[in-house]
Amino acid sequence: MKGKLISAIALSLFFVSCQSTTGTNPETVPNNSAAVSELTSWDVHIDTNYFDASSGQLVSKGGLINASSTDIVAPFRIEGLFYSDHSRETKLGAAMTIINSLRSGEEAQWNLRLSLADKDLSQYSAFVVDDFRVTTKTNQK
Repeated sequence: MKGKLISAIALSLFFVSCQSTTGTNPETVPNNSAAVSELTSWDVHIDTNYFDASSGQLVSKGGLINASSTDIVAPFRIEGLFYSDHSRETKLGAAMTIINSLRSGEEAQWNLRLSLADKDLSQYSAFVVDDFRVTTKTNQK
């Protein structure tokens, strides 16, 4: 099973300078770490959610628009929580993707993937992704 998970992570897709990272459990991301700074001027939209039978993962794809008047030049990440359905009562896990930079007013495509060893994710066809955060690392001394 570990080999399958490693293979699935290695096959993560790249979109417009973004790298997808597979989430594993609700405590993975997002977090309220002091080592990150949350960005506030952005708009996110979801284009599609689906179960990928070949990898056993829940997949969410969409876009992020930099609504700020300034460019984001440092790598940053978009994080989202996966819920079992629209009620958002059962949190399945979290995932994040890294985007290298984004000019003011431009859009980057993102791809979040969730894989859990202890759950058959094909049972969650009505899953939703919500509670997005956009963060960048802060300088630590």
